[in-house]
Amino acid sequence: MRAEGPIAAGDAERIEAELQDGRIDEILFESPGGDRGEAMRIGHLLRRAGVLTRIPAGATCAGACVEAFLGGAARMIDAGAHVGAGAMPVSDAASTQAPAEREQAAGRWAERQADYYIRLGVSRGLLRLQLDMPAGATCWLTQGAQRRYGVANTAFVPSQMQAAPLTR
Repeated sequence: MRAEGPIAAGDAERIEAELQDGRIDEILFESPGGDRGEAMRIGHLLRRAGVLTRIPAGATCAGACVEAFLGGAARMIDAGAHVGAGAMPVSDAASTQAPAEREQAAGRWAERQADYYIRLGVSRGLLRLQLDMPAGATCWLTQGAQRRYGVANTAFVPSQMQAAPLTR
């Protein structure tokens, strides 16, 4: 199955319906990001289903896409794929939220994120990276960083040995 495009509300329910028949064992991701909460719901579904997740060569998976991808029981990133971790989401400085409220919201986000990463076997070093990045920034992870942080937990596929993508 391919998961392409921005992640939006309702995507978790659609993916859950696709997983019901038990015929999906791999999901290929290509997305610029989107709704992080929805992405984490997708990640939890994928983990329960024991699905392999993969970012194929030439594809980009950034921000919320990475959160969904991390749910894979096995996570493969092909050589030539682009993986971008998004900075911690913060409210706009011009918002009506008081600084203390913004700080509390950031703390709650970091706590949820740390719990999610621990459950999926991802290094909290990725969380530290996200907390240190300026708002709205994306950090493009090298293959070494993908392995170090546990974003990829299977061997890389050399570009000449890639399997044909699964489509539905």
